[in-house]
Amino acid sequence: MIPFFYSSPTLPLLLLNLDTFQFDPDRYLNGEKIDQQVVAFGIGKRACLGEALARAELYLIIGNFLLRYGLSADPCHMPSMSEKSQLGIVRKTTPYHIVFSHIQ
Repeated sequence: MIPFFYSSPTLPLLLLNLDTFQFDPDRYLNGEKIDQQVVAFGIGKRACLGEALARAELYLIIGNFLLRYGLSADPCHMPSMSEKSQLGIVRKTTPYHIVFSHIQ
């Protein structure tokens, strides 16, 4: 049998004799910082079936919370009106503090 290497990428990485049924955390640790991006409900065929229910529950919880509590700016930490945002691919806003107060 002659393998068809024309369609394979140049200098492929070949992993031989790895036990695929045994968990080895060293496979995933290469000394670099771990990427912290998370896709909460998954994507594609393996997406979470309860995503619609979870989003509806969050909508109700946050809506009921905002009916019971008011939001206002913290008078001790008022944001400055000068533009100090960091520029990049996405503009990063300056942080500000808010106060939750119970509505009577």
